[in-house]
Amino acid sequence: MLADAFAAERLRLIRARGLLFWGFLFTPVVSLAFGLLGTVITVATRRMPSDAGLAFAANDLAKSASEAMTQTDLIPVQLFFMLAAAALVADDYRWETWRLVTPRNTRANLLLAKLMTFGLGAAGSILLLAVFSMVSALIDGVVTGDGFTSNFSFSADLVRMGGSFATSWLELMALAALAMLLVVLTRNAIPAVIGSIGLWLVQLIAIDRITKGLTAPPGVLDYAFLPAFSADVLRTALLAGAPPESQPALWPVAFLALALWAAGFAALAVWAFRRQDLTRE
Repeated sequence: MLADAFAAERLRLIRARGLLFWGFLFTPVVSLAFGLLGTVITVATRRMPSDAGLAFAANDLAKSASEAMTQTDLIPVQLFFMLAAAALVADDYRWETWRLVTPRNTRANLLLAKLMTFGLGAAGSILLLAVFSMVSALIDGVVTGDGFTSNFSFSADLVRMGGSFATSWLELMALAALAMLLVVLTRNAIPAVIGSIGLWLVQLIAIDRITKGLTAPPGVLDYAFLPAFSADVLRTALLAGAPPESQPALWPVAFLALALWAAGFAALAVWAFRRQDLTRE
């Protein structure tokens, strides 16, 4: 059953401490370290005579959390997540353990359990980014004396944080499903990581042309065939209002496109895995 496979994969991930740290914990820890380093630098520079009397903005904890969750759009950050996604599948090819587990469960359940395990780890990592960002902002507000904003809007900030989380998580799931598909096809983690990150890099060219007005205003096809663009538009809309190149009426299309890309890559991975000859490992 899927639940049994999911429980087994969670246990394997917990025991694989290196994979757990580098894939899901390293990014939040580095984010917290940079935040604390920024506070130290701020305190040090304010002691300079040139900065005396300058006013600084107060810390917005909700905005800091929302912005932190969108850090997953950075290619170096995505690289660590893709290494985790690829390793979850590639290790079974490397150690030839597929033949031990496939008689006990269906191939679809085994692969979907790995994707669900990645999704759980990615969700926890994104939430840690938000929590560590709020901790960093809290420390910064206390140490520097900047304080905190008091214009917290529960509904607006909840939508912004929830939307930032959902957008980042869906984009990572689409990337992870693609990485797992490539692992199944190549039986190796390296081509999967390069291929998944490379596809997102290629999209940056089209996104650059759209945002600079070199093409017509984006339509449904742009959102449908450019998942990275859909994610970027949603993030910008959530954090800074409607970007000039976007159309608010198409934002639901962008969100749906991300979900369909993730589901499509996952379906292809399951289809390829069910037809694979595992005796050729």
